[in-house]
Amino acid sequence: NPAELIGDRPDYLAFSLFNHLIMKRQWNEALLPLGYSRVDEGLMVRMANKPYIHVGRAFRTLLPVALPDNLSSRLVAHYLKRLERHPELHDKVEFEIVHNCFTFDLNERMRDLERAGFKRTDIALLSSALKELTVRMIGEFDRIVEQDNLLISELEKNCQKASDAMTAMTGWRERLLLVRDLIEDCRKFGIPPFVRAARAAFVSSSLLRSLCKAGHLSAEKLTLLMNSVESVATEVDRDTDELVAGRLDQEAFLAKYGHLRPGTYDITKLPYRCNPAYLAVSADAAARAKTDLGRVDNADLAGIERMLDAACIRHEIPYDGTMLLSFMRRSIQLREYYKFVYTKNISLALELIAGVGEELGFGRHELARLDYQSIVASAESCSPEELLDNWRSLIAGRAAKEELDTLMSLPSLVFSEHDFLVVRHRTAVPNFITEQAVDAELVLLEEGTPPEDSLTGRIVVIEKADPGYDWIFTKGIAGLVTKYGGAASHMAIRASEFGIPAAIGCGELIFTRIASARRLIMDCRNRLLHPIGQ
Repeated sequence: NPAELIGDRPDYLAFSLFNHLIMKRQWNEALLPLGYSRVDEGLMVRMANKPYIHVGRAFRTLLPVALPDNLSSRLVAHYLKRLERHPELHDKVEFEIVHNCFTFDLNERMRDLERAGFKRTDIALLSSALKELTVRMIGEFDRIVEQDNLLISELEKNCQKASDAMTAMTGWRERLLLVRDLIEDCRKFGIPPFVRAARAAFVSSSLLRSLCKAGHLSAEKLTLLMNSVESVATEVDRDTDELVAGRLDQEAFLAKYGHLRPGTYDITKLPYRCNPAYLAVSADAAARAKTDLGRVDNADLAGIERMLDAACIRHEIPYDGTMLLSFMRRSIQLREYYKFVYTKNISLALELIAGVGEELGFGRHELARLDYQSIVASAESCSPEELLDNWRSLIAGRAAKEELDTLMSLPSLVFSEHDFLVVRHRTAVPNFITEQAVDAELVLLEEGTPPEDSLTGRIVVIEKADPGYDWIFTKGIAGLVTKYGGAASHMAIRASEFGIPAAIGCGELIFTRIASARRLIMDCRNRLLHPIGQ
């Protein structure tokens, strides 16, 4: 979901970076070794200044390569029709629409294909391919991680060299060429491991959710299990405690986390290193953030392993519960770790661009109207005068275009040309995290920076959030509401990890109603949101 990561109306630089790094080819290329299908076209398009995912192509990237082309095409057509009938599932397609991995309730989930007219041989082929793909992914996970860790190590080593070298750089050209090197390194060494870990983590979530649907695992136990998976965010939280207690100095904290920014691809947002407000955590907020919400104990883990053992035997999966549970926990941890590492390159590149721009007389909001390709081209072939002329022309032209684009109302989903004539704002179905209920005051974060008022004990309402927003979880918040984000999004994982009640991906209509309220009653178990006061 591009809106979750770069916003509903991203600047040109954010869009071009996200597209170049992930959506053009890298997402699909990284999945090929896992047994998924190749798609030659890019997955993201831009209409006016709004990013869209080409869902037909995206659906195909989630199908096993072992399927016959004719069956793959018919499945994609079926999934598109299902999405058109159920547009509220647009942020849950991997769970609710596309059959993309084996789950313990796969036979039940396949019944929609039978009702749609698919032959039993088709369904058997798909089931077999998904099972083979998933079994191989789990069995080869250690080998995949070993190779991907080498890529991540190379990325970290090169990034450190770049960071050391940039302090001695004075010319604009060599700094912009370093931007190119950082981004291309990220694309080559950082994105593929992340994509593979993210897919494995999704498979893990799907397997656990299928145990819940079958009644073998309660929602409460699933929440506790997810809460027990420690990731980079847990380290941020722990180190924040150390910072507040005075046992960790600010420079050491920033050396580790200073690259994070609320908007990974957004040059207009300052990184932690440049904005000390992110580190302003009171002892009261830190204590509240660490409130014990319950942890899965050894007896619970043993019980979950036994459930997985029985499920593996029942479905002829050649692994046991211990191996599956290890796969699940490590895939989630690695997804967050790889993301944490590769964003260092992006953050460093953005600050290099900002530094060059400042020297040449351009502010961050002006630089945001450039795109990655034009910046690299300037470094490779332009004279200083040509660079200034090109950048001024691009910035002016795009500023004028933005004025027109902002007047356009565009739908979240486009099924035909008619959707541009009659724009429908469809009600979304939020992804509720935890089984808790909370009644608290709201605070709306419009720019992603800490407000003057305390967040402690309040429900944070925000359009979107990526790793740079993890500072929110150090403030002792009572809950979280976002406009954009899916069931497996970054904030969904974070809220689950910290046991914080959340409604992720509320959509335009629900979000607008909540954002104008004074308080919110959020009942995650019963999936209810009740805004109070205006």
